[in-house]
Amino acid sequence: MRNRRARSIDDGAAVASFDVDGASPVEKRRRPHRNDRSQISTPLKVLRMLQVCFVVGLIGAMLGRHYELWGVVSDEYDPGSAAGDAEADSAANDICTGYLGQYLDPYSAPVEKKKVQTIHLIGERHQGTKWITAILEQCFDNSVSVVPAFGDRHKHWFMLNETAEHGVIVAVFRNIYSWVHSMNYVRPHHAPAHFNIEWREFVTRPWTLRGHANFTTTFPGSASLRDTTPCWQRFLPNEIEPCLESERLVMVNYSHFDSPEVQYVPELSAYELRNDGSGEPYGSIVEMRADKIRNFWSLRDLVHSFYPVQYEYMMHNGLETLVAELESALHLRRSHRCLLDTPRPPKVKHYPTGYVDWMRQHVDWDAEALIGYHRDDVNSAC
Repeated sequence: MRNRRARSIDDGAAVASFDVDGASPVEKRRRPHRNDRSQISTPLKVLRMLQVCFVVGLIGAMLGRHYELWGVVSDEYDPGSAAGDAEADSAANDICTGYLGQYLDPYSAPVEKKKVQTIHLIGERHQGTKWITAILEQCFDNSVSVVPAFGDRHKHWFMLNETAEHGVIVAVFRNIYSWVHSMNYVRPHHAPAHFNIEWREFVTRPWTLRGHANFTTTFPGSASLRDTTPCWQRFLPNEIEPCLESERLVMVNYSHFDSPEVQYVPELSAYELRNDGSGEPYGSIVEMRADKIRNFWSLRDLVHSFYPVQYEYMMHNGLETLVAELESALHLRRSHRCLLDTPRPPKVKHYPTGYVDWMRQHVDWDAEALIGYHRDDVNSAC
């Protein structure tokens, strides 16, 4: 009897819990009062729990955003990821690095210190020299001259060893991996024989116009090598080719080798020969680069002060450090027009297969070490 009664109670409970809306009048009388929240149906409990979770999550997200804006929760800024270079996406599975540059100490030459009159800015092509020159002109042109040259030579070329006690040199250098890449893929200014060629040929082709059928320029023979008459920016015939101004203008196919378009543009060619008076061309652009680094470095003792700067450091950190140093050391006062640019991370390069390995093996790393660069400073997307 007791078992039958217990079974009927269990069956009734099961019906009551399953058939709420279709319950019998007896069960309806047993329903809880609306104010009895402890007896709210299971679906309503789940719904309200979801609402509470949503509100809590929304509040948490707002608080997280609030603290992130105030710097409490934030990831370290990665200039490489902000570069916006779509090429880096193709190297997602590779180990990538981004060379940010380093600060280089200025050098005070052991010459008689006189009042500075000129800031000379020198540097190779594709190294931000126009940008840096414009900023220094804005900041200091009310007290000194800022010129993209040293002596009679334009900023890009080998410099003459001349003393300038009233002058300061700012020498700009760029990581050789990205510099050679830019000379190859963007434009090898003044080097028409190196336009529109694949990277391996670019880095191995001799730095000269000689032997190229497209150019009719004549080059100095044994007699003219002894000529001591300067022909352009005080270059001698055994120091640059072509030497005569009338021979420098050539027409170059300026379409990139990845493009089918052909367009010819005028180019003022100027291939610097070996900086030893031999009249012979450099075997490659990397050989020429090594000698130019040493040439720029040799000017340190000929001027009031020498400021070597890395392009990558300037791009990532801005020019405030350089401007402040020039102010302090040279007793200059920056102009009210001195508006320094916000640092602009350079685009991360995606180098072609084999390029980095070739550069590691063939670059003169002793010369690169003078300006703070080393074999593993690869500013590449992969």
